[in-house]
Amino acid sequence: MSTSRTHLDLAPDVGGRIHRAPLPGGARGGGEGWDWVQEGPVRRYFSSLQALTLADAGAPERACETALMALPTAQRVGSRRTLQELGRLSDRLRPWRNRSVVRDTIQEITLATE
Repeated sequence: MSTSRTHLDLAPDVGGRIHRAPLPGGARGGGEGWDWVQEGPVRRYFSSLQALTLADAGAPERACETALMALPTAQRVGSRRTLQELGRLSDRLRPWRNRSVVRDTIQEITLATE
C-alpha cells in the first residue's frame, strides 16, 4: 500500500466531507520527505487554511485554536502568505464575534497583520 499523497487533509465540514489542500509545487507526501509539511512554517501555512475551513464549517472555536497555533510561527518567519490567510479568517469569524475566544483571536490577528 502506498503512503504517497498529493494533498493534505484539512478538516471535515458539517456534512463530514474532508476538505483537502494540494501540497505546494505538486510535492508528494508520505514516507520520506513528508516531515516538512508536518512541522514548521509550511505546516503552519496549512494550519491557516485549516482554520478557514473550520470557520466555514461552523466551528469557530476550533478555527481560533488552529489559527493561534499558526500565528506565532508566521510572525517569527515573516510569512506574508500565512498572515494573509489569517487576515481572511478574521472576516470569516465575524458572525461569532460576540464569543470571547473569537473576539480575542480577531484582535490577535489584527495586531499581527497591521
